Formats: sequence, C-alpha cells, structure tokens
Amino acid sequence: MNLFNFIGRYFWAVCLIISAYHYVLGMRALASRGPSDPGASPAAISLRRWFAVAGALPWIVMGWAILMGGVPNIWYFFRPQDRNPYVLVWFATLFILALGFAFWVFLLEGAEKVVVLQPFEFKWYWTGFRGTKSGTVELTVGRVKFFAAIGPIWIAAWIWLVSSMDAPLPK
Repeated sequence: MNLFNFIGRYFWAVCLIISAYHYVLGMRALASRGPSDPGASPAAISLRRWFAVAGALPWIVMGWAILMGGVPNIWYFFRPQDRNPYVLVWFATLFILALGFAFWVFLLEGAEKVVVLQPFEFKWYWTGFRGTKSGTVELTVGRVKFFAAIGPIWIAAWIWLVSSMDAPLPK
C-alpha cells in the first residue's frame, strides 16, 4: 500500500491520535497548575473531556464509514453531492456539533463556563499577535460567542463549497 492510499484510508486515525495527544498534553498542563486553579476543578476536567469527545466524534464517524465499507477512503468525503449516506452522516455530525456548541454557548451560559473554568488554552500558532508574548490570547465571553455563532455558518458554507467543487476521485 503506498503512502497516498494509506493516508486516504487512515486519515481519521491520524486525527484521533492528534486529538488524544492534545488532550493528554492539556491534562498534563492542568496537573502542573495546582488544585487552586479553576482549570483544575472537576467541572473544568469534565468540560475538557466533553470537548475531547466532541472533537473526536467526527473522526470516529469517518473511521466507521471507511472500515465498514461504505466509503473506500477520505477522498469520497469531498463529494457529498453523491449522496453517500456515510458521507452525509459525517457532514451532519459536524453541523450538529457546531449547532450544539452554539446552543450551549448562547442558551446554557457555556461561554461564561469556558471563560471561568478555562478548560483549555486558546493559542495562536504564531507569536506576537496584538503584542502578546507567548501567542496566548485571553479568552473572553465575546470571543467564545463569536466562534460559536460563526461555527454553524462556517460548516454550512464549507459543505456548500465542497458540494459545488465536484472533486474527482482517485483511481
């Protein structure tokens, strides 16, 4: 099996490994903060676990689709217009997660919980953003609400774009 085929078949597993790695790194960072830090509270740890599960869910759905034989590889996920039920479930999972996050943020005071509990650090992957030293940006209620509001719109626009580009499938 060549590298292109391997990536096409197991991309979802790589994403799960990366997600697990970030979760473990975050939990180690929490252990170094100390018990008085709000990010180390049981509520914050529970919230971190919920985010980890939600972040892994699309990759689990994709892996299930590929391993069960409904989709040969990742490249079929760039063709929702073919109406493959596995691909549609994957896109629905993304959209439902974005809607669920927005619902939680706006109607269940999720933004306030994220800001108070700090279950994760929001980092820019370049330093010097607006004068910050380490690239860490303060997480505010407004920023959380902005990303929650833009999420379902972004996912819907992305689905439309992928549907309209008519990507060819590798042979």
